[in-house]
Amino acid sequence: FVHNMISVVMPTYKRANLIGRSIESIISQTYTNWELIIVDDNPYDSENRKATANVVEAYSDSRIKYVKNKCNIGGAQSRNMGIAIARGEYIAFLDDDDVYLPNKLQIQIQAMQLNDWDVCVMDGATYSAEDESLISIRHQRITSEMSIEELKRMHLMFHISGTNTFMYKSIFLKSIGGFEDVSGIKKRRY
Repeated sequence: FVHNMISVVMPTYKRANLIGRSIESIISQTYTNWELIIVDDNPYDSENRKATANVVEAYSDSRIKYVKNKCNIGGAQSRNMGIAIARGEYIAFLDDDDVYLPNKLQIQIQAMQLNDWDVCVMDGATYSAEDESLISIRHQRITSEMSIEELKRMHLMFHISGTNTFMYKSIFLKSIGGFEDVSGIKKRRY
């Protein structure tokens, strides 16, 4: 088992009140060779930008990188900004209102290295923010033997693309161009 660096990309927008919890869940990981790239997508001179900066800049951990977008560009493009500057051999994602369990990075990178996977998706659980009670668990019903068509069908039926559950080999993710910007696509009306 090689301790390659994992870059965790976290876009943030109007969540200064929650982002500290997310940051703490990265700092508390059992796997310690990581960098956290926080991409602030709040408008340049907004109160949200100032509040987010106050929270992020309170951390003195040199593994935390704080990037401020010049203007609001959306979640997909903010993730792509993080991907572009990621130095890790692996890339994972964490939303600013979510947390990782303490051994998430450890389990996922070991599975990826053991199986030489380009991408890995894990189960995910949703807990109540009020009392931390379990709301639901999303079990991934996919295998490495599935065809592209089977994966598409599984995604349509069970939504397997929760961003927080993925980890990619960096070279693979960069080769496919990151996330598609769907913010400008017009929605059909039925």
